[in-house]
Parts: sequence; C-alpha cells; structure tokens
Amino acid sequence: MKKYYTNLRSRFWIFLILFLLFNITVSKSQVPISKHQVDSLLNLFRTTTNDTTKLNCMNTLSWSQSSNDPKSAMKFAQQGLNLADSLLKKSINKPDLWLSGQVIVFHNIIGNIYNNLGNYPEALNQQIIALKISEKIQNKRGMLFAYGNIGGIYTDLGNYNEAIKNHKMALKYAIEMNDSIQMAYCFVNIGEIIFEQKKYKEALINFLDAIKIFEKNGNKFELATAYMDAGGVYVSLKNYSYGINYLLKSLKLYDEINSKEGKVSVYRNLGEIYKNIGDYKKAVNYQNMSLAISQEINSNEGVKASYKNLAELYFAMNDYKKAYEFHNLYSDIKDSLINTQSNKQIAEMSAKYDSEKKEQQIQLLNKEQEKQSAIAEIENRRKNIIIFSVACGLLFLLLFTIMVVRSLKISKKQNAIIAEKNQIVEHQKLSLEEHQKEIIDSIYYARRIQQALLPTEKYIENAFKRLRKSK
Repeated sequence: MKKYYTNLRSRFWIFLILFLLFNITVSKSQVPISKHQVDSLLNLFRTTTNDTTKLNCMNTLSWSQSSNDPKSAMKFAQQGLNLADSLLKKSINKPDLWLSGQVIVFHNIIGNIYNNLGNYPEALNQQIIALKISEKIQNKRGMLFAYGNIGGIYTDLGNYNEAIKNHKMALKYAIEMNDSIQMAYCFVNIGEIIFEQKKYKEALINFLDAIKIFEKNGNKFELATAYMDAGGVYVSLKNYSYGINYLLKSLKLYDEINSKEGKVSVYRNLGEIYKNIGDYKKAVNYQNMSLAISQEINSNEGVKASYKNLAELYFAMNDYKKAYEFHNLYSDIKDSLINTQSNKQIAEMSAKYDSEKKEQQIQLLNKEQEKQSAIAEIENRRKNIIIFSVACGLLFLLLFTIMVVRSLKISKKQNAIIAEKNQIVEHQKLSLEEHQKEIIDSIYYARRIQQALLPTEKYIENAFKRLRKSK
C-alpha cells in the first residue's frame, strides 16, 4: 500500500511555515517558485529597508528551495536566522514574540533541509533548538511542530519508540490548543509508525480518528490519503471488502480534486487486492488504469511499478507470454531508470567534486592569505616593537637630558649662592681682621703711652731697694 507519511510530512511543514509567517489557511500544495520569482525576492531583500519584508523573503526562498536546491535554501535560511537573531537581541529589554517565532521557523527549516540531506544528527539538533526556544517563550504551537518534526526524524532513523513518544507529545499540545487538524496529522503519523510495527488494529484506530476529523473539516486531500491508509490496514487484516470500500472512497476524493498521482496509487492497490482474492479480470483492469495515468503524467516510477505488477499478475494467470512481455518492459525501464539515476548521481558527484575542489582551492587561498596576514601581522608587530623601543629610548634620553640640564641649573644656582655666601663671609672676615688690627694697634698704642708715662719695673725695683736701705 502507498505510504502516507511523506505526504503528511510535506503538509505538516507547509502548515508550519504559513501559520507562523502569515497566519493564513494552508494551501493544497507546495509548488517551488520559479527562477524569476527567486530573483525578484532576492532583489526585494537587497533593496527593502523593512526587516519584516526581509525575513518574509528569506522564509519564502529557503522553504521553496529546500527540496530542489538545499544548498541555496540553507544559505537563505541562515541569512534569515542571523537577521532574526540580530533583531531579537536588539529588543532584549522588550522581547518580541513574533521575532522569536521567526527564529523558531528558521531553525525548523534548517532542520528540514538537513533531514532531506540525510544529516539526521544536525536535523535533530535544529529541531531541539526550536523546541527549547518554544518552551522558553511558552509557544505551544512551536512546541507542537518541534515535537512532530523530531518524531519524523526518529521515524526516518527507524527509532519507532522515540518517534511515537514525540508524536504523542505533539498530540498533547494539539489537544491543549484544540487544534483538530493538527490532532488528525498526529493520529496519522502515529498510525503510520504503528502500521510499520505490524500493530494493524492499533494503527487502524489512529487512522479512523484522523478520518473523523478530516471528514468534519472537509480536508479532501488529507481525507483521501487517510482513506487509502485505512484501506491498507484492512487489507493487512485480510478484510478485503472494507479495504476495497475505503480505497474507492479515496479514489472518489482524488478524482474530485484531480489528483492523478493519488489515483495511480489507488488503482494499483485495488489491482493488488483483486489479485489476492483471485478476481484477475478486475485486477488487470485496475493495473492497466494505473499504468495509463502513470504514462500520461510521465511517472517512470509509476510505469515501472505497473509493469512489475502486471508481469506478476499474468504469471499468476498462467499467461506466460504476457508475463514475459511485461517483465521485459519492467526490466528495460528499470535499467533505464538506473542509468538515468546513475548519470544523475555521476553528474551530482562531479558537481560535488568540482564544488569541493573549488572549496579546497578557496581554502588554500584563504590559508595562504591567512599565512601572509600572519606574517604581515608579525612584521607589523616587530616594527611596532622597534618603533616603540626607539620611542621609549628617545623618551628616556630626553628625560635624562632634561634631568641633567635641570641638575646642572640647580648646581649652578647653588654654586652661585655658595659663591655669594663665600664672598660675604670673606668680606666679613676681612672686615673682622681689619677691625681686629685696629684694636691691636690701639692696644699697642696705649701700651706705648703707658710705657712712656709709667716707670719701668727696673726703676720700681731700684726704688724699693733704696727704700729698704734707708730704713
């Protein structure tokens, strides 16, 4: 039976982007935008000064290119994330919930791109970042989508227990928000995983719960696909009548919305059912209708599947000639697809090699530039050190000279003061000596006068002698 999970994942993402960005109803399909539209959006991004417009441009570009050109999509998403982060940091005193929502969306888109590229660890990391931001600002819708996307990644990894755990968390928030559409998506996601675990009855309960919601809301595309999944479960339970009934309901809706791809899957599945119950005529009829539409829409994979089913069907009918013819047709188209795919892979590998080679050359150039820059920086540092050293030496010499000159001036001034004091002292000394000489001369003069007026000692002595003799 045709798997519903991939279709649901696409619808899930479309709803996320449109709701968080524009808050509008989900469209029925997601069509990649043309190169002209890409160029127009890039031009608008470069010329506009409105940050909201810039973010919307990056959102549209990154989401629309995520499948066809993941490298460009990653660049656009990263630019948008950087802008949203930058604006959010500027509004730190007044947190902007809309900007926070944009950051969540870009992490979701980047995670989706990594998931498409098979880089599941980084895809998971981006969704966890989106979840943490959603939890921080209590954004239940953000938490719902983050848990759903994490569940999808674990499904791709085959870790069904973790996948169901996260989808049930998404369902919890969908119920809290009373969002019936998201509840239905969660039911289908859980049902798909349980179906893979061959728990058919439990899977059927989830599909039927989703069908009730889609019927009530009139979501024809989702309802048609859910009918087909429920039909597949009934077939697995060998309840072919219910399986056929649900597949016919699915076919009617696909016909109403003109979904040829959906009709191809339903016709093919009906052919398989009628083959299993032995109604080969109806089986051939449905397989031929599936083949005709596949050829009409140029679906090589659809044509290949129809050829294979018809070969097996005719073999079961013992019509070995037709079985051989369809087997050859199947082998030819399979080889053609393999060659086409191989050529595509070779072209991709060649492009990747060229890209990696250019990247290596760029890295080498960058390393050489870094080396030259490092050498130049070292040389500049060396020159700066020399200049600084010379400047310091000159400054030191200048300071030393100033100190010496100042010291000489002080010494000269001090010597002048000392000389002046010495001169004063010398003058005082001379004055004192002259004064002393005058005093001495006066004493000598007085002495001469005294000597002249007074008798001499010898005279006195003779006088005393005469006096004694006279007695």
